[in-house]
Amino acid sequence: MFVDSHNHMSRKQFDETFFRLLDRLDELCLKGTFFCLGSLAVDFPDVVREIAKRGHEVGCHSHNHVWLTKLSPVEFRKDTSDAISALEICEFGLNKPLG
Repeated sequence: MFVDSHNHMSRKQFDETFFRLLDRLDELCLKGTFFCLGSLAVDFPDVVREIAKRGHEVGCHSHNHVWLTKLSPVEFRKDTSDAISALEICEFGLNKPLG
């Protein structure tokens, strides 16, 4: 399932669809890797937490789903950093310390 800021799926539709998918994977005793956008983690933090809680792997799929090859090195680092920070906050409930 692909969800980004351009998707017009309601929160209720998203929750119902996504949690049905997670329930089905549980029924089949299957684990998966979910490559999530950082922006999705900001909009749906409970979903990212639930993915991790159920034992699935959470991977980073950029922050805003932009063409990474069209970004400057500085823009690329910022997009990646924003995405990782958003996913860490969701998955662990806090941001990593600086330094």
